[in-house]
Amino acid sequence: AVANLYSRRNPDEIAFLDVTATHEKRSPNFEIFKYFADKFDIPFAVGGGISSLDDAKKCLSSGAEKVIIGSALIENGGLIQKLSGALGSQAIVASVDYRSDNSLVYSHSGRTITNIDVLTHVVEVQELGAGEILLQDISRDGTLKGLDLKTIKAVHNLTTVPLIVAGGVGNPEHFREAFEIGVSGVGAGAIFQFTKFTPNMVAEDLKHQGFDVRTQNYHNPSLFTERSNT
Repeated sequence: AVANLYSRRNPDEIAFLDVTATHEKRSPNFEIFKYFADKFDIPFAVGGGISSLDDAKKCLSSGAEKVIIGSALIENGGLIQKLSGALGSQAIVASVDYRSDNSLVYSHSGRTITNIDVLTHVVEVQELGAGEILLQDISRDGTLKGLDLKTIKAVHNLTTVPLIVAGGVGNPEHFREAFEIGVSGVGAGAIFQFTKFTPNMVAEDLKHQGFDVRTQNYHNPSLFTERSNT
């Protein structure tokens, strides 16, 4: 239902993140992906439970344009090389969950802390072949209080692939702050569920601030995340 809401608001892309699949050792729900691909004409990426090349191939054949890999990268660093080599780096998004209060990477949707520094991990996944990085501060997720700009700046300076940031977006100003750093996109969910703001309102604000975006029926530059437990 939430994905249906987002799709009607003209996002640039929707990301389906099944936050319990890896923890429960479940495969991705390919039928949901096929349903969405058939019903909506919006690019989408999928993540959660993808642990093999076969999983990734099935996601893409179900209609997804990209696969998002997170916990599996920590458990099997060679996976991203295998996926990138077989499918092309443009189809592989490395998801990096961290907390800004300790700068450490977390796996299994924040359930498991690692001793890996977020900057070290970003450099590693890029070198292994990630074509895009989704950086999310899970300590700010859903708070609407703003992004972790300090870490975003540091990561942006270390990366050459597109960088999508998420975690804490609560108003159009937060989008502007991120795009001023130079990120490729901003992931947001709660702002469009629990506030008055719509994607077109955000795009209009960015346009007035001098950013090269279009409004109305054009997909604005933000990536919207749909977290699911199914």
